[in-house]
Amino acid sequence: MKAIEQFVHINDLRDRFFPQYETITQEQLEWKTDGYANNIAFLLRHTAQAEDWFLHAVILEKQDFTPKRKKELTNTEEIMDYLKETRENTINFLEQNEMSILKETRTMPDGFRGKNVENPTVEWIVKRMFDHEVYHLAQVNILLRLQGIDPPSM
Repeated sequence: MKAIEQFVHINDLRDRFFPQYETITQEQLEWKTDGYANNIAFLLRHTAQAEDWFLHAVILEKQDFTPKRKKELTNTEEIMDYLKETRENTINFLEQNEMSILKETRTMPDGFRGKNVENPTVEWIVKRMFDHEVYHLAQVNILLRLQGIDPPSM
């Protein structure tokens, strides 16, 4: 049994949200509200960078891995392509590995800003990665609404 079978709804929210996100203009992407430091560009870029980092630096234990940087992700198309690329890499990993890999443990390298977790399992890391995405996609939807744009529905 492959690890992907544990995550059958892996793209459920993306399938609902991303078609609308792909139509976000540069102005909407960069818009900020008073009292909030981040914009949609940051949130989507950060989501992709985090998934890339969790997969390569943590799960695959690649030393000195660096996700794509802001200067490489300047518009909606580039950011959305990176989100799709990172998810394809995650899906490929889950499809290529047996379910047993999910019980293996890893060490969180420097750079993890969450609460310290001793020897997290690959399953925990993947689930945390998806939880992280949901958190930030909700923020994107709030920023759309604050701009007077109806966000995609769940």
